[in-house]
Amino acid sequence: MGSTHSLVSWKRPFLVSLISTLMVNSYLAMFLIYPIYLTKIGINPIYIGMLMSLFYLANMAVRPVGSTILEILSIRKAAWLTFLLLLISSIGLTFSIDPKLIGLCRLLGGLGYGIGTVSLTAYQSLIVPERIRGGAFAWISVFYVSPQLLFVPIASYFLKTNRDVLYLLMFSLFSILFLLTALFLTDIKNIKIEDDNSKNSIVWGSYRELFRVRGIFTYIISILAFSMINGTILMYVSSLSNEKGLNPSLFLSTNASVALMIRIAGNRIMNQLNRYRWLGISLLSMAISTFLLGYSSNSIHLVLLSLTYGSGMAISFPFLLAIASDITPISLRPKASAVAWIMMDLGYILAPLIIGFTSSTRDISYSFKFISLLLLPIILLVSFLWRRFLRFRSL
Repeated sequence: MGSTHSLVSWKRPFLVSLISTLMVNSYLAMFLIYPIYLTKIGINPIYIGMLMSLFYLANMAVRPVGSTILEILSIRKAAWLTFLLLLISSIGLTFSIDPKLIGLCRLLGGLGYGIGTVSLTAYQSLIVPERIRGGAFAWISVFYVSPQLLFVPIASYFLKTNRDVLYLLMFSLFSILFLLTALFLTDIKNIKIEDDNSKNSIVWGSYRELFRVRGIFTYIISILAFSMINGTILMYVSSLSNEKGLNPSLFLSTNASVALMIRIAGNRIMNQLNRYRWLGISLLSMAISTFLLGYSSNSIHLVLLSLTYGSGMAISFPFLLAIASDITPISLRPKASAVAWIMMDLGYILAPLIIGFTSSTRDISYSFKFISLLLLPIILLVSFLWRRFLRFRSL
């Protein structure tokens, strides 16, 4: 890892990584109301579902590459590659209304976002000590959700007032801001890693070793269930609100506020809770809230359900990030992060395809009920499997 006298503490690099996380996820957050824009320019629901899925298809394909870039090259080189892909995608989205070109730009943006997020997550999982991992990943997830509160209402206002170009320019803005912050990240080899007792370079493990880790398949199923629910909300709750004549950003803003309050106020508690038990409870809260959204008819319903959904999401997402590090040794954490994001992307691919197909034959309200009932038995299964994992671990 280098001379111990030249190594720096993990704290400053972690803080910089939080700002980088905010910027790259602000780029992503602009897509939360993108179905509304696509509807405005005359694209039908099935094609909208396909265009939304393309981003995450590219994400899924590139995730293993993101971890390899961090292992072989550096976090800054990964940041440059992320920036170039995001910026090219952003420029294309700003100046094209052709579905084929939009699809190509979605693919390029997905590649960039995939490399950026898996590199950042792997970087954070390597430098954060185990003793504070729950709270640290709660802070990370705060910066994932903050754009919904800070920037989505602005973007929504631009669309509502027909300032579509200003909305589209926000993609380029956040691409540039991501690079400007990521260039200040410290290279892994210059950071003192508290969980690593070796003074030599880390010998990175293989995917074959990763898939022999106890609990990894339960983790994979958990990530998939989470992402299908969250993908439904992030990509289509604005369309659901629009369909019912409600404010599209109301749910997202309230959800973000609740998630932020829980993660900030409960930061220390996150380190003490049993992550495996609370994961099932929080996923169940998200699924039930999504199901009930299909029956919502006014702003009060949206606010109340955003409270229950946001509470579940505030707990489940940081716990999922932390569990990847909990169940794997340091040599496997970049690949565990890559697998986690691959499954996250798979859920984000499947959700819009299901919503796009079912809403084209019925409506979006029906789609929300359908996907929730589909995922409920899966969530109950992973809750049982994590409890069994805890019993084995205590032996």
